[in-house]
Amino acid sequence: MPWFNVFLLKDSMGPTKRAALYATVVTLAVAVLFKICFWLDDSLLPVYQWLAWPGITWAGFFSAELDYWPKFIIVLVGQFLFCFVVLITVNWAWRFIKQALCARLGPYPSPIKQRMCANAARPKASKS
Repeated sequence: MPWFNVFLLKDSMGPTKRAALYATVVTLAVAVLFKICFWLDDSLLPVYQWLAWPGITWAGFFSAELDYWPKFIIVLVGQFLFCFVVLITVNWAWRFIKQALCARLGPYPSPIKQRMCANAARPKASKS
């Protein structure tokens, strides 16, 4: 199943593409839940309020008397932007922590640390 490898945290994709893919998947899920909750009661799907919180918050900055389609687009844009920025920030922080940990690998690192640091970009030694 090669399509399943897209969702694994492999280094085959860059961090920006991976963040855009995950943000798109979450945004599509919110779009489906938004459609369902618009026609039904919001209390029927309690996960909607939790999952769509960034989009709902973003739409709160605009007027509450918007029609369906402008509100739908505003919620989805806010949802995508929030997820994308959070995922890029988490990826940057993880790479920073990973580089800091792998810089001090030591003479006999644990197998977990060896596996984690196998693909980490280590700072190159200066020739002095």
